[in-house]
Amino acid sequence: NEIKENILILLETYFSQMSTYCSEHYFESWIPNIAALRYLKTIGKLTKEFQTKIESCLSTGYQQLLGLRKDSFSLWDGKNNSSVWFTAYLVKLLLHAKDFVPVNNRYIEEGFDFIKSQQLLDGDFANQTHEFDKMEKRLHSGVPLVAFVAIAFQENVDNKTVYKDLVDKCLNYLSLKTAADMDDNFAIAISAYALALGGRHEAEKFIEVLKSNVIRSDEQWYWHREKNKLATADSLSISVEIAAYAIMAFVKSGKSTEALPIVKWLIAQRNSVGGFYSTTGTVVGWQALAMIATEFYSEEINMNLTINYENNK
Repeated sequence: NEIKENILILLETYFSQMSTYCSEHYFESWIPNIAALRYLKTIGKLTKEFQTKIESCLSTGYQQLLGLRKDSFSLWDGKNNSSVWFTAYLVKLLLHAKDFVPVNNRYIEEGFDFIKSQQLLDGDFANQTHEFDKMEKRLHSGVPLVAFVAIAFQENVDNKTVYKDLVDKCLNYLSLKTAADMDDNFAIAISAYALALGGRHEAEKFIEVLKSNVIRSDEQWYWHREKNKLATADSLSISVEIAAYAIMAFVKSGKSTEALPIVKWLIAQRNSVGGFYSTTGTVVGWQALAMIATEFYSEEINMNLTINYENNK
């Protein structure tokens, strides 16, 4: 309980004081900002000033994002070939943002139609060679890309049924995979979260593999992408993402308390301004911390309600 309380205090402090940068940083700030809004609203500490500030940042980012679209999305003002990963990433941002700022659903539908057009019969996607994907090599094909697309269209609950066919094909593809089919812990962690979001029991097998592969140090859990590899700046960035996806997989599988050693490691990786080693690491890292903090807060409320009820009997 003390660890949970410390996490809640840390997140409340960070989210209350976080900078709301816009401009070229909107990719990094958008989901953490939304996570902040949702978390502070949940615990009843969202101020009007903070909400207005973040919603203004989201609106600015939304206008910039539209410059990257054609019938789908590509980097550098929509002039390059479209990317399944980048389209899924920006559609995910739009789905998260629509609860707080006006979003034209047509842009989401166009992105969805493009992604669906690239999906193969087995649920995988046509190979992508977009320039931006080269910076995100681990996500441009195969298991990680399928998992990322499934996550993008499941995190907003209201849209799960709308995109059911696409998501079901992704989840069926992942469900047939085994740990032996995946050559790294990143693929295993992101698949575990995608399957857990979809309520698939196969998520459990990947969580068990993560547990068997974990590195334990000072009551902290973490992973390298590949076993027996020395840590570098790049590998630590990926380790942050693995930890974040693992936390969210644990939470969605009803194992929040088991995720505490991962949370402790992830918190220790923050830089001086509260972010992590990379843009994608910061996005998914704070999303994971906000998710488990909300879970802990809900558990506290439920526990208090139960105790009060019993005392009044």
